[in-house]
Amino acid sequence: MKDNTATALAADDFGRLRVREIIQRVASLITGRRDDLLSFTDVKDILRPSDESYRGIRPVRIDSIVGSEGRYNDFTRSFLPRHRHMRGRWTRVGAARYEEIGLPAIRLYEIGGAYFVRDGNHRVSVAKTAGVEFIDAEVTSLSTYFTITPDMTSTSGSGSTPSRTPTTFCAAKSCVSPRQAATTSCSHRSRSGAAARRSPRAPRSRSPRRSSPGTARHTSPSSSSSAAKGCS
Repeated sequence: MKDNTATALAADDFGRLRVREIIQRVASLITGRRDDLLSFTDVKDILRPSDESYRGIRPVRIDSIVGSEGRYNDFTRSFLPRHRHMRGRWTRVGAARYEEIGLPAIRLYEIGGAYFVRDGNHRVSVAKTAGVEFIDAEVTSLSTYFTITPDMTSTSGSGSTPSRTPTTFCAAKSCVSPRQAATTSCSHRSRSGAAARRSPRAPRSRSPRRSSPGTARHTSPSSSSSAAKGCS
């Protein structure tokens, strides 16, 4: 395929994606459903992974890519380009696909079962437009106790406007806040300690005191109420 033809086809694809992104943006205003990519930096700050390990190059399902390290404001969750100025770079990557030119593997972070783009956002967008299900990626995994699902969204705000409120990630019926994530790693110790504190102690057996003949034992009202409270 000639270079001019491939470039023209890729440019047409970009134009259609921009129209789709505008329609999707209007729909999100009506429905209130957001379609933002998650910020890897925000997720990392909240989940506080304990360590990271290199996993090498492997095929990754594109639908499991939910965020980006540095370009989360440039693409929607479905990797539609948000800005017209992205046409040049997107078209070059798209033209390479039409010309069947091999592109290097993208680079991803994996955390909580979800993936975030370190390098290759445009390649992901082009591949998704072409209906590709898997893409070769160089993966680095970060350990965490949480699982990130594809329906999670950020409540910190969208677009280029920063938010002053702490970021919280929500799914359909649950949210993960910074405070929850900070306490999760030691929750198993807290629960075990609390259970130990709640376990009742065995009552002590006391021998009854012997009273002198003819001497009656009197119980004050306060001692009776204390005894009643201890047995309730």
